[in-house]
Amino acid sequence: MPNWISPYWFGATTLWALAVCGLILTAPIPANAQARVGFFGYVAVMGDLDDPLDDAPITDYSTEVAGFTNANHVCLPGDPARWADRLATAAARFRPILSVEPVFELTGAGPDGAQAAALWALLRQAITESGIDPGQIIFYLADEPTLRGLSLTRIDRAAAMVRAAYPLAEVLLVEACSLAGPPPIPPHLTLWGFDCYTIPDPAADPAYMTCLALARGRLRPGQRLVLVLDASHTPTHQTTGLTPDDMGDVALAYARLALGQTGIAGVIGYAWPGGIAGPDERGVRDMPAAVIAAHRQAGRMRLGLD
Repeated sequence: MPNWISPYWFGATTLWALAVCGLILTAPIPANAQARVGFFGYVAVMGDLDDPLDDAPITDYSTEVAGFTNANHVCLPGDPARWADRLATAAARFRPILSVEPVFELTGAGPDGAQAAALWALLRQAITESGIDPGQIIFYLADEPTLRGLSLTRIDRAAAMVRAAYPLAEVLLVEACSLAGPPPIPPHLTLWGFDCYTIPDPAADPAYMTCLALARGRLRPGQRLVLVLDASHTPTHQTTGLTPDDMGDVALAYARLALGQTGIAGVIGYAWPGGIAGPDERGVRDMPAAVIAAHRQAGRMRLGLD
């Protein structure tokens, strides 16, 4: 078993990475700002991933994103004895976006199988032992399930199990964008989003905005949208005309879109570190200093801090 239980997400089937820059650290986001504006954060912030594009043995990037994020991706270690501590540590810094796909064994026997039952019991125990408020957790169920051929019925069953155990928690699913439009949105979710990459300005892209409008029309009461920020740079980005230096403008474009739309629960960037899907994939921390500064500005815009 690897040293993390949850997969990295938001386009692992379609994405790619770069090098390193220091960040200015600031105080945590005030709680009243978090409640007012929703959330902003990044993938792979606490997941035991060592960015291959730097020389430092860092696997926890929480301090690098302090001051302009309030919700970030967390993976569970392979050893369940470490789960409670991971959750408590994460929740003291930001709202955990917790990957739980392997817990529900969505590619195996499913959420009603024996293995899923055992893992779900262990996770519930860890949440209790962590002492955190379960309502603070965003349970992330799966990445691009329709593209990967995962059962939406199984996903909705897992979502129902989470909602039954933790009615105040959020349950998130992210799909890949499709020319056919968004797939059905499982009814027990509370958050739903889709990823589209290599788009310089989503608000100026008719296909993106059409997909967003169609998704909005399929939401049930109590469900909200999440925007997936294109926050990596790959050879595909370069081929489509986007350089690493351009990715700061992309971040600001997503921030403006989030601020200009009603009902956007949050923005999640794929990804903070590089190398998730291969050695040619740069994360934000591997991009030029001006791009990192633009991401910082985007987060603070979204959170109403600037």
